[in-house]
Amino acid sequence: MDLYMGQITVLLGHNGAGKTTTINMITGFLPPTSGTTTVQGHDLATNTSEAREFIGLCPQHGVLFPKLTCYEHLKFFLKLKGKYSAEGDEEIYKDLDLIGLGGEKLSQSSTISGGQQRKLSLACAFVGGTEVMLVLLLEGRR
Repeated sequence: MDLYMGQITVLLGHNGAGKTTTINMITGFLPPTSGTTTVQGHDLATNTSEAREFIGLCPQHGVLFPKLTCYEHLKFFLKLKGKYSAEGDEEIYKDLDLIGLGGEKLSQSSTISGGQQRKLSLACAFVGGTEVMLVLLLEGRR
């Protein structure tokens, strides 16, 4: 499977079809039984750290810390990626404005709406120069 810059690829299938397993292999959480994953020219198996610099993962379940503010979340994930610097604050404020949470930058994640929490989760995944975004969505209820 090839994924290209500017392309949106969707994995569809019933429960147990392997969608989450595929994502886990693409991100390096699970080793593939065969084949390779290359991100921006870096083999995930042999250059895991380099490949992961370009990957952002937004899991289907919440990963937010209830007591941290929106600003603190993005700062935390920038630091996890090793990309926080004095200029990091500017990126954080820009990203929060971009996703419509600029007015909530000092609000704890537990106090914002579910939709805003999902936006914050996405921002945590794309902060710091993410070029490959993987988003897991829950199937809607019927």
